[in-house]
Amino acid sequence: MSDANHLVQSSSPLLDASHWQQRLDVLAEKHGVAGAVLGILHGDDMVQAASGVTNLRTGDPVHTDTVFQIGSITKVYTATAAAALRLVPRVVQRDLRRARRGHHAPAPAAAPGAAELRHRATRRHVPGT
Repeated sequence: MSDANHLVQSSSPLLDASHWQQRLDVLAEKHGVAGAVLGILHGDDMVQAASGVTNLRTGDPVHTDTVFQIGSITKVYTATAAAALRLVPRVVQRDLRRARRGHHAPAPAAAPGAAELRHRATRRHVPGT
């Protein structure tokens, strides 16, 4: 998945660009990620790596300056927040629900299982959900 043109080498021996490029390639393939960019900043040193394609149909490669659509980025945050909430004690969750109800109109009734469907789609990184 990698391409030598997608690797930005650091002058620091602490940041081995080849290692991080290989690591990104392995993780992207393992998790079925079509394309990804990795950036590591350590002091004044920086390493960047890119892996995969920006579009499965066209096969355009990802570069270190590739811009990803915001939906692709926010789903990671949403899934992380949802997973973190499972770790919050039920009392805190109850208090959060009560506070939320006080500040926002209740959500419209949805079909049974719709919330889980949206949650599952977010975890699976399905576009348009």
